[in-house]
Formats: sequence, structure tokens, C-alpha cells
Amino acid sequence: MLVLPREIIQEIFAWLHPRQVCKHRRLSAWFLSILTELSFAVRNLKRFNPSYSAATTLSRTDSSAALLRFYLFESPVPYPEAFSLIHLSRVTELDWNDDTSLMCGIPSAAGSISNLTHCCLNSNRLTGTIPIELGRLIHLRDLDLACNLLSGAIPSSLFLRMACLESLNLAMNHLSGPLPADLYSLKGLKRLNLCGNRLNGSLSNRVGNLENLQVLNMSRNQLSGKVPVSLCRLGQLEMLYLCDNSFSGGLPFEMCGMDSIRFLYVSQAGLDADLSQPEMRAFLQSLIFHDVDVGST
Repeated sequence: MLVLPREIIQEIFAWLHPRQVCKHRRLSAWFLSILTELSFAVRNLKRFNPSYSAATTLSRTDSSAALLRFYLFESPVPYPEAFSLIHLSRVTELDWNDDTSLMCGIPSAAGSISNLTHCCLNSNRLTGTIPIELGRLIHLRDLDLACNLLSGAIPSSLFLRMACLESLNLAMNHLSGPLPADLYSLKGLKRLNLCGNRLNGSLSNRVGNLENLQVLNMSRNQLSGKVPVSLCRLGQLEMLYLCDNSFSGGLPFEMCGMDSIRFLYVSQAGLDADLSQPEMRAFLQSLIFHDVDVGST
């Protein structure tokens, strides 16, 4: 039986539409290995989308949204990465929100959109784990994956290269496990929202490294241990949400010195306020709003 070289097979199949190529992958493991090479996907896409030019901002309301949805979210590996490398190098903002029919994982190829500064995939039905490849987005300032069906742990080295990150929203998913250590290295972070997950373990004393933090929301998780005193040294913090956790030790006395705090939500968290301390009473009275359980008086 004559077996054509891989290069010839790829050249032939490159003339088929990518949707048809995906069907032919099922012929055998040999075809599968040939048709899943990144170099082939790049060649195939250049044949069928030579004139596509993405704007710097992409959203599901764009005229080319159907094309983007297929190649970035729905097509099999390696088409999402090939599409990102060929067409999305200029993209700085990706907004794909409120699409409840989008039931798939976050494409690891999103990590190849090298100039991305804003990534908002809020309120879809995205499943699976957060791909570690997102950690390649070194220019990212805003990452919003809230209100999806994501599960598993937050990858332990996801934030090592995200020095520009200012806003991180992973709220209302099914994420579990402890907070990754590299999260505390994000010194430029201003807003951190991880509420409504299944995160456990404790807040590290390194939370004090987040010196520019303005909003911290860890409500409705399974966090435990004492609130570290270093949190009370966050001079920019205006809003603190720790409700519905399993902390111990009560509300730290050092929090009374947090002049920047305006909103404090720590009920049902094991963080009772001791109102026998006049400093604590004065602190709570200075706030615009507080939801605090009261301990000894």
C-alpha cells in the first residue's frame, strides 16, 4: 500500500475547510497525528481566512463574532492557537460576556494573544480549569472570569509574570484549594474578587504585599485561620468583604487603625468585633457601612 509523505497529505488537506479537516481526523490515529500539527493548522487557516483582520477590541457583538467563536472557543486543538497567532496579535481587549450557550473550556490559546491587556469572559458557561497558559499574558491589566462554571485549583504559577495586573475577578465559580502563593506578588493589584467559590486554607501574611489594593472580596468561601495583621497595613483598602468563611480569633484590633476603610462586611466569618474596646467602637462608627458580628461588650 502506497503511503504518501506527511507533507503531501498536509498539502492536500490544507485545501479543505477546517470544519471538514476536523471530520477527517477520525479516519485513523495516523491522520490524527498529521492533522493536529500547529504548522498544518496555520497553513490551513491562511488558505481559508486570508483577509480576516481583527480589530484591537473583540466582543460577541462584532460582525465577525461567529468566526471568532468557532476558531477561538469551539474548534479543536491546534486551531485556536493557530488562529490567535495569525490573526489576533494586535488585539488588546477581549470581551465575551453573557453567552450562556458557550459551554466549553477557556482556550489555552488565549495565552497566545500576546498584547492582551483586558480579558473579560464574564457570565458565560465556561467549564474546566483555568489554563496555566493565561500566565503568558504579561501585559494583562484586567482579568475577569466571574460567573462561570470553572473548577479546580487556581494554578500555582498563574500570576508569576502578570506584573501589570490591576483587577482580578474569579468570583462565582467552583474553584477550590488554597490561594496560590504567587497571588501575593501582584503589587499593582487594586481589585481582587474571589467570592462565591470553595477556596480553603488561610490568608497568608504576605497579603500585606498587595499595597495598592482598594477592594478585597473573599466572601462565601471556606477560608480559615486568623486574619493576618499585615492586612491591616493596606493603606489603600476601601472595601473589605470576608463574610461567610470560617476564620478564628475575631476582628483584629489593628484594623482600628485602617483610615482608608469605608465598607466592612465580615459577618458569619468568625470575626466578631469586641465592642468593649473604645477604639473598635470608634472605628465601626467611622465607616459608611458595616456588617459585623458583635462579640463581648
